[in-house]
Amino acid sequence: MGKALLISVVVATVVIPLLAASQRDPRRGLQRTVLGLAAFNVCYALLLRFVLPRLG
Repeated sequence: MGKALLISVVVATVVIPLLAASQRDPRRGLQRTVLGLAAFNVCYALLLRFVLPRLG
């Protein structure tokens, strides 16, 4: 389970900017990247805080 969590961070770090890079406006792409990574980090923190302890 721990290895999957680490891989999810690597995948999100690559995939979120790739998806945001399709924007024509660089500012909008940067904004989407920052918001996407922030949302991922919030979800990841909630997962680590509440879900992971119940699995183990």
